[in-house]
Amino acid sequence: YLKEFDDQARKDREPSYDVGRAAAFFVMVNYFAATRHEPNDAQADGAQAIFRSGLAESDTFARMNDRDRQRLYESLVILGSFPVHAATQSAQEGDEEHELMYREFAAELVKTLLGVPVDQIKLTKTGFRIDE
Repeated sequence: YLKEFDDQARKDREPSYDVGRAAAFFVMVNYFAATRHEPNDAQADGAQAIFRSGLAESDTFARMNDRDRQRLYESLVILGSFPVHAATQSAQEGDEEHELMYREFAAELVKTLLGVPVDQIKLTKTGFRIDE
């Protein structure tokens, strides 16, 4: 998953090991896996801008050492990739039970990161918002 993500970043001429990009990827693909509503490019780019801005303003992130930032990046990419791939494979195999399990897992991952259920996340023209 990491190599695939890094290769795509190079193709997109994006910075390597960008935690903001990884966080946006994590949320958008898990949102898709959980809801089956695929974000478009503008929404994905907007989510990336939201996370980059938030991380730039975060004192906690600023205090993280490079090793911890790398671990965060890798965790976001792997936990973003796994549920959507597994749910897709289960759907292709007609395994509804496992597909549902992976979709629920994706929803829980989003809730863990953002602190709200996936149904409170609304995609917008420029990213997403969280409804209360």
